[in-house]
Amino acid sequence: MPSNRLKLIALTLSAIGLISACGGGSGDDPVVVTPPPPAPTNVAGTDVPITATQQVADLLVFTRQQQSASSEATDPLVLGDATMLASDDSTEPSEV
Repeated sequence: MPSNRLKLIALTLSAIGLISACGGGSGDDPVVVTPPPPAPTNVAGTDVPITATQQVADLLVFTRQQQSASSEATDPLVLGDATMLASDDSTEPSEV
């Protein structure tokens, strides 16, 4: 009887050792790094591009795009807090 009990204990310990040994990884898994979110292109809460608040040329491009895209079917343009548009006192006025 003691011989069977020792065999059973040895078999149980071997099974536990094998099961626990299978749980580890090799460590060769690739590291997944999520890319940072893209930088916002519009002023927060508006439809105005950030560049229109920084350079006069970009502001003119934006206003010309809005003129050509205006339609009765489109949604209104959200200006929000984008009150600080680009300006330049040293250049001549240009047509919009």
